[in-house]
Amino acid sequence: MRRLRGRLGRGILGIVISIVALALVARSVDVAAAWEIVRNADPGWVALLVVFIAIDLLLRAVRWRVLLAPIARVPFGDVLASLLVGYLANNI
Repeated sequence: MRRLRGRLGRGILGIVISIVALALVARSVDVAAAWEIVRNADPGWVALLVVFIAIDLLLRAVRWRVLLAPIARVPFGDVLASLLVGYLANNI
């Protein structure tokens, strides 16, 4: 039960941080203009972009797992989560 509460707390904290980050970005971006650009984007190209970004992230996580292998065996999910948190912290 304690582990569940810890995960729930981290999940809620992650959601709160995401909402605050989105609010900060929304203050500095013309949301209407950005929405218009997204609305007019070709869905095929957007889908292709999402696929390539996902592949890029997965390959980077694999690379980190290989680099960490001599030190410790780290589960792929943990490596991917750490990579994404690192990107989040780097972009704030």
